[in-house]
Amino acid sequence: MKPDFKLEKTREFGELISDTFNFAKLFHKKLWQVFLKFVIPFLVPILLLSFYSQYSATSSFDFDFTDPSGFESFTNEAFDFSLVGVNLIIAVLSIVLFIILELSVLGAIKSYKETGSFSMEEISSVIKTQFGNALGMSILLGLILVIGFIVCVLPGIYFAVVFSIAFPLLVFKNMSVGEIINECFRLVKNNWWATFGAIFIFAIIISLIGLIFSLPAGIYLWLSGLAEGDFSSFSSTDKIVLASINTVSTFLQYVLNILAIVLSALIYFNLNEKKYGESDLEEINQIGDL
Repeated sequence: MKPDFKLEKTREFGELISDTFNFAKLFHKKLWQVFLKFVIPFLVPILLLSFYSQYSATSSFDFDFTDPSGFESFTNEAFDFSLVGVNLIIAVLSIVLFIILELSVLGAIKSYKETGSFSMEEISSVIKTQFGNALGMSILLGLILVIGFIVCVLPGIYFAVVFSIAFPLLVFKNMSVGEIINECFRLVKNNWWATFGAIFIFAIIISLIGLIFSLPAGIYLWLSGLAEGDFSSFSSTDKIVLASINTVSTFLQYVLNILAIVLSALIYFNLNEKKYGESDLEEINQIGDL
């Protein structure tokens, strides 16, 4: 099957963003299948633990500030060690899920690039062979970003833009971590501001969409009176409803992350074409073979 979407080409600032949505729109059914097969098994435990964590946390809302025993109860529940343990588990599972999501979506794009279709076997192979490398790379790059933001915010922002194509390099070029870091700097060189601009504008768009997802929780808090500090009327039903709304919002945020991964892939293809022009060389070779 001949591909309907050209991945390897140079794109202007606006094209990177518009083509991200075009790709998602064109292949939303296939991407959803990938999400269900590879991501949902890891996402469901996080959602269940998240629901429990949020329900337990809201249990501390129904207290009386004027009652010393009530305030003590609030403190004990807010800093419950079992709840801390659950949140630590959620954090660890979220790292695993982040890697699985990146590898599955990029594996799907790689399969489409090479065959014109979305092969579940190819995606599964990418996840199995690259998970260890992706975990090590995520830890290393994460430490670099943390140090960058601690030392000064600007280096952190700079490195975040440079490393935005790290996962695409891992999946499409199968490089080592050291090679990926070097290639990130090589490709982004002289294109940092354009890459930053695309990421920044896209982040604003995604944040606005994410804000829509979070509105139901805010509306419910307002209707329940909690937004005005009226904790006394916050019932068990309110806790269940609010935790459910927030859990659904978390699910939608993960679905939304697919777009960010597609953007990182298109940024990589754009920078790679500007640097090496590989697709142009392939087209010339194909003409020569006629």
